[in-house]
Amino acid sequence: MWSKEPPPSDHPLLAFDNVLVSPHTAGVTVETRANMAKIAAAQILDALDGKRPPRIVNPEVWPVYAKRFEQTFGMRPA
Repeated sequence: MWSKEPPPSDHPLLAFDNVLVSPHTAGVTVETRANMAKIAAAQILDALDGKRPPRIVNPEVWPVYAKRFEQTFGMRPA
C-alpha cells in the first residue's frame, strides 16, 4: 500500500492486469454533502452580496465578475 494519493502513474501495482483502481469516497456521507451544500450556498450569497468568496477555485475570473457586478448593481464588490 502507498501513502501518497493519488499514486504515481508509474507505481508497479498499477501495471497488473488484475488491479482495478478507483477513487476513494471515504468523505461521502450525508453530513459531508450537507456541509458542502451549506458552504456552496454561503459562497453564492456572498458573491451576490458583493463580497469575494473565500474559496474561489479560479480566482483569475474575479475581476470579470466584479466588473459585471458593478455594471449590474452600480457598486464594486469588496
